[in-house]
Amino acid sequence: MRAIIYWANTMRTKIIIIIIFLSAVSISACGGGPLDRLPLVGDGSSDNFNGPAIVSIDVNPAQIDRGDVTTVTTHISKVHPDGIELKFRYPPELTYVSDSSFLEVDGQQIDVGPTVNKQKNSKKTFLVYFFSQSIFGESRNGILRFQLRGSALLQDGMVAVDPDIDDPTVDNSSEFDVNTTEFAAKDADDIEVIN
Repeated sequence: MRAIIYWANTMRTKIIIIIIFLSAVSISACGGGPLDRLPLVGDGSSDNFNGPAIVSIDVNPAQIDRGDVTTVTTHISKVHPDGIELKFRYPPELTYVSDSSFLEVDGQQIDVGPTVNKQKNSKKTFLVYFFSQSIFGESRNGILRFQLRGSALLQDGMVAVDPDIDDPTVDNSSEFDVNTTEFAAKDADDIEVIN
């Protein structure tokens, strides 16, 4: 009889341990707020980030008619001391709206423009900006906005961004070559042109 009671207590303990374990696993699988995302190595979360910059892009609205415009908003942070070459790639069914670029730094709007606006082939157009770190102030952060106009029907389009460290030994006007773009998107957002 004691063996049965001992066995029952042991099984009860094991079941309780299993329930606690499964509860912990299910709770950790749920989003729990700001503490549930630990910084990943190389994601730029630490203060000693040494990449060109951290960027995130938003295209709004994501669906436009031909002739209408969409605004591309790019959040830029932790800009490298040498400055950045900020490259955008988008389909040729979109065209850059002249004089639509503004860089916002510490609440101030700075009128800027791309150094490069070239189509590589029938599938890709590149828009390239060069920024020194000093333009971003002490915070090394800013928001770049520009507009693209829908010029032809487009399904499943994408606007992508790739920051690179600016090479201070090369003149910006010749630093980017549309034939060797070395483009590796760090973020992208969808766009469609209808009607």
